[in-house]
Amino acid sequence: MRVACVLLALLPSARARTRKWRDEVEDARNVTESQMADGLARVAAGWRDESSRPVAEFALLLTGRAPGFGISSTQALNAAGLRDHERTSVSTIIFAARSHLEFVVRAQEAGVGVDVFVHSWNPEAAALIDAQYGEHLVLSAHERPPLSGVRDKAYSHALSIGRAALLARHYERAAPQRRGVAYRLLFAVRIDLVFGRPVRLRLFAPRRITLATRCCAGAVKAERERASFLRACAGRIAPRRGVSHFARARLEPCSAGRLMSASSAYARAQPGVSRAFYVLDWWLAAPSDDLVTWAEVVADRAFYECAGRALGIKMMWGHLLWPLHIHEALGATSRIAFSSAVLAEIARLARPHKRKASGKANGTRLAAGWVPGAPKTTRVGHCMAIVHGGKQLLPEAILATPADARREAAIVGLPERFAPMARMCPTLLAPEA
Repeated sequence: MRVACVLLALLPSARARTRKWRDEVEDARNVTESQMADGLARVAAGWRDESSRPVAEFALLLTGRAPGFGISSTQALNAAGLRDHERTSVSTIIFAARSHLEFVVRAQEAGVGVDVFVHSWNPEAAALIDAQYGEHLVLSAHERPPLSGVRDKAYSHALSIGRAALLARHYERAAPQRRGVAYRLLFAVRIDLVFGRPVRLRLFAPRRITLATRCCAGAVKAERERASFLRACAGRIAPRRGVSHFARARLEPCSAGRLMSASSAYARAQPGVSRAFYVLDWWLAAPSDDLVTWAEVVADRAFYECAGRALGIKMMWGHLLWPLHIHEALGATSRIAFSSAVLAEIARLARPHKRKASGKANGTRLAAGWVPGAPKTTRVGHCMAIVHGGKQLLPEAILATPADARREAAIVGLPERFAPMARMCPTLLAPEA
């Protein structure tokens, strides 16, 4: 697939599309470089005394579009007729920033510093965003999005991640107080992501590309599985009228399957490959050498479009673009790791909603203890524990055990080449009782 897509990207029509995409981002790139130079000049002027600012070990990258409250970032980028203040929510920016400071920047061990870098598609809110991070903010760039169609969203976000990483790399190499010392790790998150508990950055392996664990819910159909589910969840099921216990009770690996075409020859030949090309695209932790390559995705868009078509993908979301980039462009599958240690939610879904006419308020998914990828047997009840040998097995404990690539790939139904992806849903890898 890789060779075929590289050759296809060299065709005249593909090269013409690539030139168009490159032209669309060129002006914004110039803006970023100018802001980088201005920012470094301010840094040099303000921090000549190196003792006034400890050299941080980590960098937090805030990326993408901060949308208006109640609308998605896709709607904010594409909603025709919306004015700037309608596309951007002040409360969303403040709400998310407070969690970034509390649960990331100030949550590390004593003496462990975190620098903040921001790249956003919110030029109308540049001053507001920067003000939230105070002395922790090192450099920022706020641009009008050069790509704004629905089909451009994944590429737009990738470009933002790459540019934020370039800000961090430029600073770590050029700022005199760092003396060329690289950050141990960059932690890139959506700018509208809200954390619900501390994120210990030293838990992430510095040379790995760490992604979020993620399990999806499926229907229990076999009678044996239904009986097993009822035994495990006895006394903890809260049935509702008209809602089956088994509708979404079975944990299974997430996949790109809903976007796969049945006519895809590649998908038919390797049905398990669908599970290798889906990840949660809210955050990732990786070295700067990896993250800066996200900025190159737009320039090589023809390659990713070709690879997506080979997989039968109808719509390129970040969930699919990230694994395509890691597997096919970087060839870094063996360096993938997963973590369930991050409790997070998108701001518009994490905040309490207004009260309904009935007088009952919708709760927040964070307040309810909802964790992306955590064991969640059913939406009806709260049977979330996985027990083995009388002890509860948490995803992070399973991930800490030595990997058995062949066994784990077989359990999840993955080709062995993509074996590290089996750990995206670690619950499935728990020893059988």
